[in-house]
Amino acid sequence: RNVGTLRGLLWWGQAEPPTARVGSGADPYEWMRDGESKEVKRFLEGENAYAERILKQVAPLEETLFREMSARVAIEEEGDAEMIEGWAYYMRTVQASAFPIFCRRRKPEGKPQGEEQILLDQDAMSRTLPYLSVTLCKISPCHSMLAYTMDTTNTERYTGVVKDVESGKELCVIEDVVSLEFATDGRTILYTKPDENRRPSMVFRRSIIRQAGAADDELVLADSDPAFFLDLG
Repeated sequence: RNVGTLRGLLWWGQAEPPTARVGSGADPYEWMRDGESKEVKRFLEGENAYAERILKQVAPLEETLFREMSARVAIEEEGDAEMIEGWAYYMRTVQASAFPIFCRRRKPEGKPQGEEQILLDQDAMSRTLPYLSVTLCKISPCHSMLAYTMDTTNTERYTGVVKDVESGKELCVIEDVVSLEFATDGRTILYTKPDENRRPSMVFRRSIIRQAGAADDELVLADSDPAFFLDLG
């Protein structure tokens, strides 16, 4: 009975949802890959408006469910720490946020632990961006730099960033990467790039602090076999 009532609320007397244009070629929806095109934006805006219109009738139920689920979730939560050479690295969350904060503390053996240091505050970043997805965070061998990848467009195209953890200054920004890793010298970053099918197929390296007139990033490895994906870690 409840399911039938909900279905009636959602669909009775509602207009048909937007329908995506069927293109030509092997993939008739290839045109939707371009998230910046006016046609794709119009279609997504139409879908969002349609969803908002039909769900407006059940907004009170949505709010009730949200409150009940929120009451069962910890307001603040701290994950298990990973110990690396006297540093405790961990993620924690704050109230009403789905975005974790990457932190660390000095924790020398037999001594009191140090003050918390925030390395990457995704909660604060999310407030100024239309979309945010951070897929990895890695600390340098000398513990002075943080490397991470982020998608701010909801297109699964990630930007690699290396920043100084003390000043917060971005030292290196690389567009369209899949994974990255510090080299053991602490001055070089390795990263993978995707091919035209979005398969990570190439590994490059770059000096984190690039001098004026420095050579382009060096290709370290390329794999043309579509059965394999290259990764760093």
